[in-house]
Formats: sequence, C-alpha cells, structure tokens
Amino acid sequence: RFEDLDVWKRSARLSATLYQRLRSLSDWGFAIKHQVGFINTIEIAEGYERDSPAEIARFLAIAKGSAGELVTQIYIGREAGYIEADDGIEWAAEVKELSRMLGALSRHWRTKQKKMNKSQYNASHASSTSSLTPRPPSPPRVAFVTSHPIQYQVPVFRHLAQRDDLDFQVLFAML
Repeated sequence: RFEDLDVWKRSARLSATLYQRLRSLSDWGFAIKHQVGFINTIEIAEGYERDSPAEIARFLAIAKGSAGELVTQIYIGREAGYIEADDGIEWAAEVKELSRMLGALSRHWRTKQKKMNKSQYNASHASSTSSLTPRPPSPPRVAFVTSHPIQYQVPVFRHLAQRDDLDFQVLFAML
C-alpha cells in the first residue's frame, strides 16, 4: 500500500505545507509551476495502484523527475522573493532526500521485475525441457545461388522446391 510508504507520507506532508505557504501568492504563473512539483505524491500512489513492478518503478522514476522540478522551483521562488531563505533551504533538502528515496525504491522495483522475468523464463524453459518430445527432423535447407538466367534450370528447381524432404530456395544475383 502506498499509504504505508515513508516517502509518500513525507511527500504528502511537504505538498500540504507548500500549498498552505504558497496559497496566497498573487503570481499564478509561479503558483501553477509549483503545483506541477506536487505531482510526485500522486505519481507514487498511481504507480502502486498498477499491477506490475515495472509500472511501479516507472511511476517512481517519474515522481523522482518531479522532485527535481520542485527543487528547481524552490530555488526560483527563493530568488524571486516568494519563498523565505530558511524555508527554501529546508524544503529543497527535504525534496532532495525524497528524490534519493524514490530512486532507491525505483531500483528495488526494477530489480524485482528483472528477477520475475528471469524466474518466468527459467520456469518456462524448465517446463519445455522437462517434457521433451522428439521432434521430427527438419528438412535440410538448400539455397541455390545463380548469376545466369535460370529459364533452362526452372524444371529442376521446380522439382526440388516440390519435395517435402527439402527446404529449397533459388537466389539470383548479378555479379
């Protein structure tokens, strides 16, 4: 459950703090840009609602990207005077820590997916080799390469191509 993840709890708490502190901004352009950075909490939840470790890892990676975007917006907000210096330092440090947590969690899920893929391959490979049934031998494959007009050889080629015990092909090449 995503609600049990520390990274989700901390991200949600920081998002709420930022909403409260930046709610009164009259510069809607900056406020809207900041809201894009809050998406990482939503993306964590969306990833965990998916059915596969690969999807979870993908959404965690997207959330990590949103964290980088949010740190940048915090720096811009500090420079523009929208965010107090101490708040900006604290928030940026928290977002960087969340980004590290998201990266580690994403790597965990990618590794889990790779192990699942490998075990599925091994299981299918084991089941296919454990019940080996003899296959009929494949017919030999023969390719005839010619550089001359083939009209005189067509009857022979047709005869060879019609044989069931031979996989026959004619290739014409100009040298």
